[in-house]
Amino acid sequence: MVELALQLLLLAQATVAPQPTAADVLRGAKNAIIGAQSVAYVVTRDYTDSSGNKGKGRTRVLIAKSPFGFRAEHRRDDGSHSETAVSDGKTTRTLTDGKPDQNPTFGPEGPQWSMNIGGNADSDVAATWHLFLDADYFQRAIESGRILYLWDDEVQGEPCSVIVYARDHWTDYFWISTKTGFPRATQRLSMSRGPTRLGARYEMANIHLNPQIQSDAFRLANASSANPPNTISSAAAAKMQESSGSASVSHVIGLRLPDLELRDPEFKARLLSDFRGKPTLITFWAPWCSPCREELATLEKIQANSNVSLEIVAIAVQDRRPNVLAFIQNHKEYKFFFFTDADMERETSLLGSFFGIATIGIPITVLTDSQGAIVDSWAGYDGEEVLRQKLAKFAHP
Repeated sequence: MVELALQLLLLAQATVAPQPTAADVLRGAKNAIIGAQSVAYVVTRDYTDSSGNKGKGRTRVLIAKSPFGFRAEHRRDDGSHSETAVSDGKTTRTLTDGKPDQNPTFGPEGPQWSMNIGGNADSDVAATWHLFLDADYFQRAIESGRILYLWDDEVQGEPCSVIVYARDHWTDYFWISTKTGFPRATQRLSMSRGPTRLGARYEMANIHLNPQIQSDAFRLANASSANPPNTISSAAAAKMQESSGSASVSHVIGLRLPDLELRDPEFKARLLSDFRGKPTLITFWAPWCSPCREELATLEKIQANSNVSLEIVAIAVQDRRPNVLAFIQNHKEYKFFFFTDADMERETSLLGSFFGIATIGIPITVLTDSQGAIVDSWAGYDGEEVLRQKLAKFAHP
């Protein structure tokens, strides 16, 4: 009997996929980009402007290894737009909102290229180019012996392995796709002088190695006619600014649900404004939040055993998607519509700004009518009795 148990244990261990090593993950990344002479991709990251307002920026990048050159087009949520084009190590033209601008000059220097970080487009290129066009960078990291596999994660719904690479004065974090081997995100922790500083997380998507490059690809046309990026309405943006310093949730009462993006458990996109046609309760929660978990349990009880007629939508914020997906898998009794904030791992998201989540905390609960208008909202969880009283208006005979 003991011998049979040992055999079963060995069989179980053999069927469990071994955890990858940091070296194996980086070798996969190196192999994925070997032979790349050019690359096109999109960088997404948070930014803070000179007034302290936070938002999201996106940069479309096209870069060639030899002769060195790139073109980068940067757009922000506030509507600003800039482009930079570099050919043979010289800035050919820089435009900000369609107007010529000054910019540093970049150039290749031996096996590595240094870039003086200027505008936003330049910063995004400088932080990410080597992850696609310098396969030796990963080899040097492997040979350093200063790398470590941290955990599994997701970037924009794609499974990734997170690797940390410790340097002398900074530490780099890489999110490497387990499907393609491509780098999907990077973030730097600087420790050179003064306080330790965690930089922006750069996420890369729409990656294409060795795209066809036209002869004039690194020369800019007039950008004044460029189409502005999709943004939420100016009224919603104003409310988001107001909410950033608010200590209550009353600022959203009377507004309609905005056109802000969510992601379902399969990472399919959905707009918050789609929840119309029936009174809806929306709760913003996170797996680590004890009051949030208590509220979800109460909502499940109310949904199953009362005459309250409400759609229940649970939107996870301020955590990693794998943690959220694990929670959903372990609570199949919850018949809610589960979603995550499309930018839940960022310091600031449009969804979080609109409802004041970073300032107020979670859980935040929102009630809407059948037209998608917010009729009530509150922060915190005060127990089942209080919650039932708040939902009594939606009860039917």
